[in-house]
Parts: sequence; structure tokens; C-alpha cells
Amino acid sequence: MKKNSVNYDIPYFDFTEYIKLKESNITILANSCLGGRIYKELGLPVLTPTVNTACLYINEFVDFVENIHIYKNLMLEKIEQTAEPISGYYNNEIFMPSAHIDNKITWLFPHTDNIDETIIKWNRKMELVNLDNLAVVAILYSDRDAFIFDSINIKKKIGFYYKDLGLSSVVYLPEWEDTKVRLNYGYRFSNFVHRYVTNVKGRSKIDWIKFLNGYDDYLRY
Repeated sequence: MKKNSVNYDIPYFDFTEYIKLKESNITILANSCLGGRIYKELGLPVLTPTVNTACLYINEFVDFVENIHIYKNLMLEKIEQTAEPISGYYNNEIFMPSAHIDNKITWLFPHTDNIDETIIKWNRKMELVNLDNLAVVAILYSDRDAFIFDSINIKKKIGFYYKDLGLSSVVYLPEWEDTKVRLNYGYRFSNFVHRYVTNVKGRSKIDWIKFLNGYDDYLRY
């Protein structure tokens, strides 16, 4: 398996801060695939199960984050597939492999064709979670989601939203107001966020090394 390697073309790359981050064994808990993108871009060891997965409901995700010390010791269990969809945001119907923890937190796995193998990997990754160094990343889809996320009692947390609510941990992305931008990303806010806040389409608004090292001045502009 190819190991992640850092992209040294990241804007304003600080080698000293990067080594500090590399040695910190950070766990990124994310409600989408964004956490995996960050690990890959920075070439960090993946110490989280929340890669290539999604948690639809913010209240479930917050429960997961705030009680990760408990869920760390519980197994993810497959939800048997049926022809029935999972209700998603804006009443979208979602058909994809899924599993739950303790019958109350559901995770979706849009990038797998073998949910059994994926669950085994999840449970192994859960053992690697570093409870002493957590960061939380979320894509938000409503005002309610944003306020709930902002209440999480963890210092390193950052959410992304298309409205400015004046919340310290929620970054406003005004570019989404541009109709051309929305069309370019198929009107999927999550797709836009994945590219906009990493260094795929240009300079990311977030200095992820600073954020993950606990600095408050992680916004580049």
C-alpha cells in the first residue's frame, strides 16, 4: 500500500511546524471524506476511522465526537442492505452501504463495494484514535447544524458553511453564493468544500498545519 507523502508545494509550507504536527499523532474526526483528504495532503499517518465515509446527521456526529472515548471501544456493525433508501439532506434518497455504532450513530460508505471489509478496517482504525490530540472537521448544511457544531467542547474544531453566522469555529465560504460556482460543482456544497479548503484548485483558505497544531490564526484570507 502506498503511504501518504506530504506535498511540499503547499502554500507557505513551514517545515518546523510540519515536523511538530507529524510527531503529534493527531486524530481528525470528520463527518465527510474531507478528513481523509487532509491526511493525504499533509502526508500524516491516518489515525482515524472516519475516512471515505460520512455521517449525515450533525447531532449523531457531535455525539460521536463528544463520546469518542466510549465509542472507541465499540464495534461498528453493518446495516443489512434493503431496497429502502436512507433519508438524506433536503429529502434526498440515499442508497449506499451503511453501518452503525450502538444502534444510534449511522455512517455511510460511498466508496466501497465490500462493507464487511470496510467495517473491519474501521474497527482497526478506531483502535488508533489518539484521545489526547483530537481535531474535528465538518461540512454543515443548516443554521441548526452550525450552532450545534460550534457547541462542541473541543478546541481544534472547524466547520464550513455557506452563511456567515458569526460563529468562531464555523468558516463562512462566500464563494458559494456565486451561481457559476454552484453550477460548476453540480450544486453539491460538499464537493465544493472538499476542493476549496484543500490545495487542489489553488491556495486553500485554511492553513491546515497551523490549525492542526492548535494556532488560532489559521485563516489565510
